[in-house]
Amino acid sequence: AAVACISGAAGAGKTELVRESAHRHAMEYKKVLWVRGEARYLRMGYLKLADQLGLAVGDDLSLIAAGDRRSSGSKKVEKEWIFRGLESDAIAKIRKELTRELPYLLVIDNLESETDWWDSRDVQDLLPGAVAGAAARSHVIITTTRLRRLQRVRTFSLAPSMKSPEAMLLMTRNGALAFHGEEDTIALRAIQQKVGSIPLALALVGAVLSALAVAPAELRQAMNDAPYRAPTWEENDAPALRDNPGMVQLLDVCFALLDEEKDGLGEAAVRMVETSSFFAPSPIPVALLAAAMGGEPKRPLWKQMKLALRLSCSSSRRALDKDSSSRRRAAAAAAEPEALVALLRLGIARRCTTQPAPCVSVHRVFRLFGRKAVGSGEAAARSTVRAITAAEVHDEHAWAACMSVFKIAPAIAANLPTKELPQFVTHVAVPLAARGVVAHSAYAAVTDLLVESSNVVRGEESRYVASGGLDENPALYHELAHSRAQLLKLRAKLMLRGGEFTLAEDHSLAVIHILEVVAGDDDPETEEARAALDRVLQVQPE
Repeated sequence: AAVACISGAAGAGKTELVRESAHRHAMEYKKVLWVRGEARYLRMGYLKLADQLGLAVGDDLSLIAAGDRRSSGSKKVEKEWIFRGLESDAIAKIRKELTRELPYLLVIDNLESETDWWDSRDVQDLLPGAVAGAAARSHVIITTTRLRRLQRVRTFSLAPSMKSPEAMLLMTRNGALAFHGEEDTIALRAIQQKVGSIPLALALVGAVLSALAVAPAELRQAMNDAPYRAPTWEENDAPALRDNPGMVQLLDVCFALLDEEKDGLGEAAVRMVETSSFFAPSPIPVALLAAAMGGEPKRPLWKQMKLALRLSCSSSRRALDKDSSSRRRAAAAAAEPEALVALLRLGIARRCTTQPAPCVSVHRVFRLFGRKAVGSGEAAARSTVRAITAAEVHDEHAWAACMSVFKIAPAIAANLPTKELPQFVTHVAVPLAARGVVAHSAYAAVTDLLVESSNVVRGEESRYVASGGLDENPALYHELAHSRAQLLKLRAKLMLRGGEFTLAEDHSLAVIHILEVVAGDDDPETEEARAALDRVLQVQPE
């Protein structure tokens, strides 16, 4: 298969370029396959291609590793070999399908690293091999922001900014917006310079001028009047926002204008953008996004600073008043159903037509702005986790919730209250881990998830007992312990599948001990756990 890589800064238009190319040439391929390239989601997204390709790549957890491995060297090495081999078999099936005579277009969007986040597997292992004949008709396109080039792959660099003629076309929506005066032309060029000629920013300028009926001179003046602020940036934050105060000011003005259009609309819209940043970088179901918006809206920093912002627009928008906080919260809540419509009008959110349910996506630069501007932090992360827990679907977003709750390299951790943790484990983490293996053989991610989640629950148990919770509410402690037993059950099955008989026995014994305490010796679940231990002992080498 032919492989090409497009490298460029965030907001330069890489994804748009690939999307347009895929749309134009879709009829040339059997299917266009799209995988998110973000480090923590690449492997699972790739394995889930099997669903679209009609392949069976899952594993049967009732199987037991055969043979005596005592003479095979380190158990750790053997376990890694078995699990890696099972996952490699699943990957090989997908690669084989992609190199058949029927052509496919595979897009890996926003690749962050040349090695996998979970087990450092080379990303080249995921790409279809170069073969002769008709199979060469399949193509792979990779976009990346963090990598300047990809080894053994032809890489094209996309300029981070646009020249003036192209920039004018974007800001005027390909000439659909008619600005004739010299003042407007000067204003547009000033705005272009202020936002660094970044295509994403220029497209937003065109949307604001069109959807909010603002003249270029008015928008320029509003951006000049917007007070400069510098959020706390991190090294990996997109330079399109981190190193571009003009982009920050443009977004500040954008949401301020929405608030001028309808009281509370801008506040609801920016909260929705912030909320989207706690989901996986995949299409977000509209109903799920709306559910995650629940809770007390926090008055954002940009809203406070907007008190100093005086728009010079000649339209009859209402001036910002100083309502009480309760009245403003009510207005923002009432505007929430309209917030998504406003984001779609401005192109900050985009509809995804490839999903069965209504879904939207939000560019990572806008998501970053929402997180920095609103600053709800952990409260917003918890709200998102609760919405995902209630939905009990959408694996990509369930993975994001697990990484946040169990602190697997999250941007912001979501520390759930003790009473909510057992439900999250039993309704989200355990089913997600089981599906990851049974449906897609995703052993690398699943084993890490089970280890980290078990440690978090065990730590919460210890804290709960130390704080006297066992005496106050023993039922809650039993729920916590029972949820850990569910995790250990699944870990025991995985260890048995991987030939780690001693670990399988240890986990099974721990499950029995927990269930004897929280359920009783004669409970059917306890009896089932003892039967599972017997099976482990029967196959364990002497």
